[in-house]
Amino acid sequence: MSALKTHIPASVHDKTRMVYDHMLRAVGGYFKAQFKIMFVIYIVIMIGLMIIGVNYAWLIGFCIAFLDMLPVFGTGTVLIPWAVVKIFSGNITTAVGMLILYAVSLVVHQLIQPKLVGESVGLDPFTTLFFMFIGYK
Repeated sequence: MSALKTHIPASVHDKTRMVYDHMLRAVGGYFKAQFKIMFVIYIVIMIGLMIIGVNYAWLIGFCIAFLDMLPVFGTGTVLIPWAVVKIFSGNITTAVGMLILYAVSLVVHQLIQPKLVGESVGLDPFTTLFFMFIGYK
């Protein structure tokens, strides 16, 4: 690396270092925002599960919030199949509560994600929402 640095002009080295620092800050900011979103979703899910009357709501809420942080999975990965099982077992009120909890967590997630990610990465929330939409497509 030191031999390579001697052949690269200082201006190129400085610009490369600047790009690297900005990328590191953006990626770190993105993960910081994801952990904030995970915490908010955890609180929403935990309170919802407590209202529904599920045992170990704090642990189940944490697991669901962790799945929500992963790119492909979300709260629906657990709540929708769980609601279907509750419907087939005859517990309609719990199933409806879980579907309502899923809808609430989805709305909360969609409302806070552009703002938190935008602030952490250093972009305007609308710009972040636009780029997230392009990324999903």
